[in-house]
Amino acid sequence: MNMATLQNQIRRVFNLRPASKQEIEKDGDGTLGYMGYPQLFQRNIFFNANQRKSWNQQRRLELPTSCCVCDEPSKVELPCIQSGSWWQRSKLMLVDVPHCETHATGSNARLIALPIAIGQQIVALRIIAQSQAFLAQIESFARQGAPPPPWEIFPGYPRDSSGWRQGDGEFWWNEIWAPYWNPLSKAQREAYLTNFPPPEDWQDLR
Repeated sequence: MNMATLQNQIRRVFNLRPASKQEIEKDGDGTLGYMGYPQLFQRNIFFNANQRKSWNQQRRLELPTSCCVCDEPSKVELPCIQSGSWWQRSKLMLVDVPHCETHATGSNARLIALPIAIGQQIVALRIIAQSQAFLAQIESFARQGAPPPPWEIFPGYPRDSSGWRQGDGEFWWNEIWAPYWNPLSKAQREAYLTNFPPPEDWQDLR
């Protein structure tokens, strides 16, 4: 999604227009201050294996029970829909996004969710919201589960592929797979491989 399209999404969802540079006191980490929206926060939420299946099938993700805007207790759940254009349909990105009664205005969630693809697979969502705590909880939920195995995310990469040492393959291996896999005990690795049987060229993981 290009900058202009994202700005249109922000205007539609949050009713915000970019501030001037003079109005931005600090471009904090994790904000959209670089675009003129210091009051918006963003996180890239990488799916664990269960979340990936749930999102692919139902557009469902484990979310906090608090409002995505103000962190008050949720009373209403709304869908997050990415609006289309004259050549693209609108897309359902998330179901059941929690809102308090004050912020449950309209039929769409006060949140933006954009798919992140690595290789041919959607592996994460870039989520933009007004509550930093809400995003931190979603990220915490994602980290509680095991990531999908590399042979599912990159089915075209054999075990000895140079793709694991460059580009998307290197990023996913170093940032998602290795931090999860390396600390596991032998018993934990066996349990994982029982749930996700590896192809022949990945048998060295046992």
